[in-house]
Amino acid sequence: MFVKQNLENPDSLDEELTDFVACINCKELYSKTTGTATLNRHKCASELKSQKTMEMYTEVTNKKKKIIPTYLKNETIAKCVKFCCLDVRPMSAINGEGFKCFSQFLLDTGTTFGRTDITDILPHPTTISRHIQKTAKEI
Repeated sequence: MFVKQNLENPDSLDEELTDFVACINCKELYSKTTGTATLNRHKCASELKSQKTMEMYTEVTNKKKKIIPTYLKNETIAKCVKFCCLDVRPMSAINGEGFKCFSQFLLDTGTTFGRTDITDILPHPTTISRHIQKTAKEI
């Protein structure tokens, strides 16, 4: 955002060393000895930091479907079967919106925080019971 400025021709981006830097947006001059903290607090720098990038707006539409390896699909099948057997759940439970939402949350959490012990994330059943009526009304 900041460039050296040729004082004789302020609109040109001169490669010569000068004692000043100028903001490309507003042409405000700063001494070369001005620290980076001052430059980072400059009004144009603040505006740029608060602007959303195009990627933020297009993130959802640009998601390419990832190719999941066969071994991982097979392991997922085995874990789903184990889930249904151990918890005596119907096989259709893995197609439920709640299960998919919860699974996606866990996947995203793992992506953000890395490998994490599930007991550190899962709430106690009593905690869930305290929130269930309110959430059911909202849904």
